[in-house]
Amino acid sequence: MKLLVYTFRTFPHSHKLEDIFGTVFVFDKIKDGLIKFENLILKNQPNLILGVAKSNYKFSVFEPKAINQFHKKGRVSKNEKFEYPLFVPHINNSVFKVSNKPTDSYCNYTIFKIAEFLESESLNIVKFSFVHILPKDIEALTSLNLT
Repeated sequence: MKLLVYTFRTFPHSHKLEDIFGTVFVFDKIKDGLIKFENLILKNQPNLILGVAKSNYKFSVFEPKAINQFHKKGRVSKNEKFEYPLFVPHINNSVFKVSNKPTDSYCNYTIFKIAEFLESESLNIVKFSFVHILPKDIEALTSLNLT
């Protein structure tokens, strides 16, 4: 399985992700980063994309969808599509939960734009997953069946 992992410069544990997954793309400036990341997707042709950001909850949570909303007032895209479903791995008996409410922050912005790109390039066979994670749960990512 070809895996492509990304995070944000605000995620203080990217080195732990690199220890587990190898190379990790780090978003700095979102719009510039999206162009670079889209090129990386085309170059690497991954089977799974995993986005990782810090969790503001007391637990780690997978996002089940990306929505076309940014900070409660704007849209991420002029695209008429309101949401994209995301891949959620089997998480029974694990430290992870599934979010019941999508975010509308920069995480969601990147998730939506990447999902929109995957659709526009007909890369629908690529699974795309996103997790807000606590530092103590990073190692637990390896126990998930991400295929």
